[in-house]
Amino acid sequence: MKKSIDVDPNGALNSWNRTTNFCRWNGITCGRMHPDRVVAINLGSEGLIGSLSPHIGNLSFLRIISLGNNSFSGRIPQEIGLLRRLEYIEFSNNSFFGSIPKNMSQCKSLVYVNLINNDLSGNIPLEISLLYNLQSLYLGKNTFSGHIPQTIGNLTSLGAISLRLCGLIGEIPKSFSRFRRPSFLQLAQNNLTGTIPPGLFNISSIVFFGVDINRLQGSIPSNVGLTLPNMRGLHLGENQFSSHAYSNFTLKCFLARRVTPSR
Repeated sequence: MKKSIDVDPNGALNSWNRTTNFCRWNGITCGRMHPDRVVAINLGSEGLIGSLSPHIGNLSFLRIISLGNNSFSGRIPQEIGLLRRLEYIEFSNNSFFGSIPKNMSQCKSLVYVNLINNDLSGNIPLEISLLYNLQSLYLGKNTFSGHIPQTIGNLTSLGAISLRLCGLIGEIPKSFSRFRRPSFLQLAQNNLTGTIPPGLFNISSIVFFGVDINRLQGSIPSNVGLTLPNMRGLHLGENQFSSHAYSNFTLKCFLARRVTPSR
């Protein structure tokens, strides 16, 4: 892995040498039950430039990999699908390109995936809907194509999803109404059409809902402030809603504290 890093301005990998036990290397955590196994790699915000070695797939006990806020480029290696214990992927704010590996769906323990602000492209793989334990899915600020997979609605444990600024087309899947307790839905700045699925206005756990800067139509239920009592941010602007879409909002909706989303 170190050989795949071209620039290490902060010396984050200086301790990665043969004279120091790898469990004492910077950014490396080994397990308690298996003290000779790497369970976490945390190298975020280290200014690293390079690629992610396919040898990452050899760390069969890895649960956490956090490489956010660096300058990793190249493809996310297919070998990541070998990490069956992996729970947490943080790759945001890098320059990974190519498609999301389909065999990431083999990482059945994943609960958190953050790929925001890379150069990823292609379709969002249907296989991602096999990650039944997933709770947070952040894919915004990439250059995907095609539709939002209907099957994402099968991820009923999903509490947060960000698909902002992804170049997506088509309708918001009606299957999103299956989410049990979502709190954060960010779909802004795409080319989405059709109407907002009515079922979304009945999910009381939603705190932030952003669909601004799309081509959505239809109207907004007049009782939205009552059916979404926990709402603190509702972004609907720059769409094609009917002229009376906003006119019947209840006072409670207007009084909700506006929150600017961070993703």
